[in-house]
Amino acid sequence: MRMSGQIRKNAVVITLLFGLQACTHISPTAAGKQNVDAKFSSIQEKIINPRCAVPGCHVGSFPSASLNLEPSVAFEKTVNVNSVEVPTMLLIKPGDAANSYLYRKIIAAPGIAGRPMPLDEKGLTPAQIESIEKWINEGAQDN
Repeated sequence: MRMSGQIRKNAVVITLLFGLQACTHISPTAAGKQNVDAKFSSIQEKIINPRCAVPGCHVGSFPSASLNLEPSVAFEKTVNVNSVEVPTMLLIKPGDAANSYLYRKIIAAPGIAGRPMPLDEKGLTPAQIESIEKWINEGAQDN
């Protein structure tokens, strides 16, 4: 029996939802609705801490993709550091968001390994993505 296109799409969505692993318990918080300045401190506080640096994701002794995003180390672990998933790319390439692997992961750009981030059902808002892009393009300073 052949499945119709809509049934096939629904089956794929259900399969993906049941197949998600770490980080899927995270849902967008009120912090995700706050204004995010194009500064690392604001991005860390309002996006990374509540959405990425949580148990089961990018914290602890064995963080997902070997990427620890805890506040004390996030900057040094991301800026000018090669990606584990695509070692030919820097996670954050100052001045070049389009060629920064982490930025490409959050916009689901072609060529990423694995799934886009964050893994929750909503992703980041356009304003959050714009703040990250601006911060990177302005030199990815530790500000």
